[in-house]
Amino acid sequence: MNNNDFSSSNSTTIQSTDILCSSMEQYKNHSGNQLLLHEITTYLAQRQYDAALSQQQQEIINVTKSRVEASYSIIGIMRNRHKGRFLAKTKRGTWKDVGDALALRWVSLYIKRHAESESSTL
Repeated sequence: MNNNDFSSSNSTTIQSTDILCSSMEQYKNHSGNQLLLHEITTYLAQRQYDAALSQQQQEIINVTKSRVEASYSIIGIMRNRHKGRFLAKTKRGTWKDVGDALALRWVSLYIKRHAESESSTL
C-alpha cells in the first residue's frame, strides 16, 4: 500500500484510528481496523464474562438484535474514545466518512465474522 492510498484530494487524510470500510485485503492491517478488531474482542469477552459463560448466553451474540446493540456500542467507542472515523473509498479515489448507518452494517459484519471464527476454533 503506498502513501497515496492514505490521502485524498479533498483533504481527508487517513488517521491511524480511522476504520477503512473496504473488503480489500490490503486495508485489513490498517491500525484503525486492527483497533476495531481489538475493541470487538474486548467487548465480546466482557459480554461473555458478564453472562457467566452459559452456552445459551454465549450464542446470543449471533442474534441480530444483540449484534446491533454491540455494534452501536463499538461505534461509540471508536468514534468517541479513539476519535476514529468509518471511511470508504469513493469512485474518485478519495476517502469519505460513511456515517453511522453504514458503519453499523460494517461493524455488525465484523462481529459476525469474529464470532464465527471464534466458534470454529473451539
